Amino acid sequence: MQSTPPLARAKFIRNWQGKTLAVLFVYIRETMPTNNPRSLTDQEYIDIVAYMLATSGMPAGERELSPDPSTLANITIR
Repeated sequence: MQSTPPLARAKFIRNWQGKTLAVLFVYIRETMPTNNPRSLTDQEYIDIVAYMLATSGMPAGERELSPDPSTLANITIR
């Protein structure tokens, strides 16, 4: 059985550090759930991203995240 990447906390941040939220959003949308990728709405996928960030202790932004990859490309995970 293949190991899945961490979804939150320190190891998640280390794995995604320096990448944009667009990369994370697209990755999640294209691979989750494993048995039926792209089966959720873009809003549901961005809600998952927001939950992962919050669980990892990342500070909230001033606005709600948009499920638009071009907008998310301007936000880098640090």
